[in-house]
Amino acid sequence: MKKIRRCCIAFALFLFSINTGRAQLLLSNTYWIDYDSSNVFSFYWHFDNNTLSGCIDGITYSPTSGYIEYGSSFLIVDIAPSTCSATDTGHYTFSIQNDTLRFTIAADACTPRSGYLSSHYFVAQITGLESEHSFSTLQVHPNPFNDQLNFTSANEPLQIRLYDITGRIIFNQSVQGSKSLNTSQLAKGIYFYDVRNDRGVIKQGKVVKE
Repeated sequence: MKKIRRCCIAFALFLFSINTGRAQLLLSNTYWIDYDSSNVFSFYWHFDNNTLSGCIDGITYSPTSGYIEYGSSFLIVDIAPSTCSATDTGHYTFSIQNDTLRFTIAADACTPRSGYLSSHYFVAQITGLESEHSFSTLQVHPNPFNDQLNFTSANEPLQIRLYDITGRIIFNQSVQGSKSLNTSQLAKGIYFYDVRNDRGVIKQGKVVKE
C-alpha cells in the first residue's frame, strides 16, 4: 500500500512538472520558522522541491508531506504515518508578504492539518548560524558566545526571545536600544532567538554556546 501511494504521488508530481513547465516556484528550496496564532514558536520547515520536511531543532529535518504549487495554489498530501488519509489532499492558496508566509484553506478533509495551516504563520529564514531579514541594523554577538549574549540595535522597543532546542523559551524580555543577557547558567549547545517590533518578527537565528 505504501509503495502504491508513493508511486501515485510521484506520478502526480511528474504530471504537474510537465503541465507547469517553467513556472516559477516560490516555495521550492526555502526554509521557514513556524509560529502559532499566539506568536509562540512551533516548528522549523523546509520546502525541498516537492517534499515538505520539518524539525524542532532547525537541524535534523524529516519528510512529513508531499506538495505541489502553481501560482498561489498549494496542494498537500501527508506521508504515512499520519492522521490524514492517503486520499485527503489539502487544497490551499498562499501568500508571502514581508517574509511571512500564510495559507488560506480552499478544501481539506483532514481537520488537524487544515486547523494547523490556517492558524499558523511562517517567517522566512536563511540557513546558517544566523538568519537576517529587513532589519539589518540589529546585531547579535558574539556568536559563538560564553557567559553573555548581546543584542545591539537602534533605539526602538523590541521583544527578545531565546529558545532551547526543544522550543522552550529561556528569555523573553522587552528592551530598547541594547541588551546583554547573562547566559552563564545555560548549558553548552545550540539556541535559537527571535526579535520582534510592533510590526512582527524582524530577525531570527541560531547561536551556539561554547
